[in-house]
Amino acid sequence: MRGTTSIPVELWNAAVTLATRSNISVSEALRRLQAEKVSVVLLPVEKTSDRPAVAGLLPPPAKPKRLRPRQPRPVRPPAPDRVSFRIEVRVPGYNQLSKVAVKKSSAIRKLWRQLVREAVDKAGIGSFDTPVRFRFCYVEPNRQRDPDNIDSGGRKVILDGLQHAGVIPGDGWSVNAGMSSPHFEVGPASVTVTIRRASHLKGNRWQSPKRRQPRSPKKT
Repeated sequence: MRGTTSIPVELWNAAVTLATRSNISVSEALRRLQAEKVSVVLLPVEKTSDRPAVAGLLPPPAKPKRLRPRQPRPVRPPAPDRVSFRIEVRVPGYNQLSKVAVKKSSAIRKLWRQLVREAVDKAGIGSFDTPVRFRFCYVEPNRQRDPDNIDSGGRKVILDGLQHAGVIPGDGWSVNAGMSSPHFEVGPASVTVTIRRASHLKGNRWQSPKRRQPRSPKKT
């Protein structure tokens, strides 16, 4: 194997720049820039690479990922069996959340997290540690949007906001015991959310109500 020769830093930087601009290998750029007759050693490369490797060439170190610290959720006192709050803003529809770009959709969700948190703090609502049921009352300025479009988008942003506000520990099956039929009205845009504990639940299982057994006829 041939002996290696140190390459000046200036020549190496110039070769890398030329290879990047001309879309050629670094070794080919060094051959073009051999004004000082510096010998370059080529190493055997794998079949998957079409460019020859240069001795001493190492891959750049991977940049560490920047992890954003999560904001701690507020600690709230236990809530009563039934609470409600109102947000005087028109809720986004499902079409608005699904058709807009990812950045705009995340901005809408972030805005509604702040709106829900402010409304919950204003109403003085605590936290729930048992399954709960939800009921939504939407007030729209007109009847242009479909009810299912309104309800789908409104439930998504509001439940997400309640979770980040610390009112509910999550929105999965162990917390969300169901939703009552939504109510729609025409008027100034707003949404009223009612949360109540699911008294008909025991743990995470549905408890069927006890039916009254019919009395047997008296014997005469």
